Amino acid sequence: MIDSDTEKQFRHYVQVFPLIGDPQRATLERIWRTVIGDADVQRVLQRMLFIPHSVPDQSQGERLIKILDHLHGQPTSLEFFDDIVVTQAEIVSVRVVRDSEGPSYFVGYTYSNGVTAEREFGYDSYHAATCGWDDAALKAYWYVGNRATCHYRASDPRQHAICQP
Repeated sequence: MIDSDTEKQFRHYVQVFPLIGDPQRATLERIWRTVIGDADVQRVLQRMLFIPHSVPDQSQGERLIKILDHLHGQPTSLEFFDDIVVTQAEIVSVRVVRDSEGPSYFVGYTYSNGVTAEREFGYDSYHAATCGWDDAALKAYWYVGNRATCHYRASDPRQHAICQP
């Protein structure tokens, strides 16, 4: 389990969530990696259809706080499964549609012996400002041939989650 000071700092930074240009952002990023790399947090994540990205995201941070609450024995609304398989999904298609709010990436990917899926991932200027996912970073992540961590249920491979920015 992460130490209490680190957890306290993590909870604070998720609450105030410093923007990309904020000097506190570097501390958040370091603490973020510590929390998602913690062995106890990883054991919980391996039972969920949730994969936090290594780049901090406020909504993902709120889910990580629920995981910390769970580890402290507090009741949460988290959903756990005993048949999660961790694998890599391969991105096989990417289509970008831009509108006034920002780009939407329609990403096709395969996982688990040929199961395919396509999902839309939309990004607005707020998301880019808080998380640092500008056009260049999104293009560097969502491209044909890239691999992203994927969790799926062995009992129903269509129930899955892919690591997304």
